[in-house]
Amino acid sequence: MNVEDAGTAHGSAGQAWWQQTATDAVSITYRLVLTDGDELFSAIEKFCAQEKVTYADFSGIGAVRDVQLGWFDRQRRKYRVNAFPGQFEALGIIGNVGLNSETGKPAAHTHLAVAGEDGTTHAGHLLSVTASPTIELNVVVIPGERLSKSTDEASGLSLYDR
Repeated sequence: MNVEDAGTAHGSAGQAWWQQTATDAVSITYRLVLTDGDELFSAIEKFCAQEKVTYADFSGIGAVRDVQLGWFDRQRRKYRVNAFPGQFEALGIIGNVGLNSETGKPAAHTHLAVAGEDGTTHAGHLLSVTASPTIELNVVVIPGERLSKSTDEASGLSLYDR
C-alpha cells in the first residue's frame, strides 16, 4: 500500500452496518459497526457515500488485525510505515472526515492506538486496519457542513483549507 492512499478504501466492508442513535439541533450521531474482515476506510467510505456525509468526527474501539501505522517524517515529506501483523486490541480510534478538494470525495484522517497480548502498545497515523472481529465507531455528522482538504505545498499533507 502506498502511504498516499492512507484514508482511502483498501479492502471491503460488505458486512459493516450503522444506525442513527441521536439527533440534535446541529448534529446526527450514528453507531458504525464493522464485522470480522471489514476494512476501516472502506466502511467509512461506504457510510459517507450512503449518508451523504461531507464532515464528521468519529471515535471508537474494537479488536483488529494487520495494522499499518505511519509516522510523518517532515524532512522526507512522507510517512514511515510501521506494519504490525496479527491480532490487537484497538484502545482508541479517532478521526475526522472532510472533503478532498481535488476529488470531491470524503477523506478520513485517522489515528489509532493498539495493544498486543502482552500489553505492548503501538500508535500513530492509521494507514490500514481490519476488524477482527469488530470495530465500533461513534460518528458525529454535521449535516450541511463542508470542510475541504487539499495538499499543503510545504508539508505535502492533505490539510483543511482556510
